[in-house]
Amino acid sequence: MVTVAIPGEAASLGAGALYDAARQAGLDAAPSEDLEDAMLQVGAWARAHPKEPPPRILICGSLYLAGKVLAENG
Repeated sequence: MVTVAIPGEAASLGAGALYDAARQAGLDAAPSEDLEDAMLQVGAWARAHPKEPPPRILICGSLYLAGKVLAENG
């Protein structure tokens, strides 16, 4: 799991707070600076685990974040 804050949304939790919550729930997580950094982390994981199936991208928590991802990667 890679955590990311929602760009431009003041009410968004920060990536660090989301990371802390994910780790407390027992999930393997890493915080990211922004969406680009999150995608770079996913790509790095995929390269480091070539025998694993490709990672899936699941956007959770907000339609605002999904909209930002679609706008940047649409």
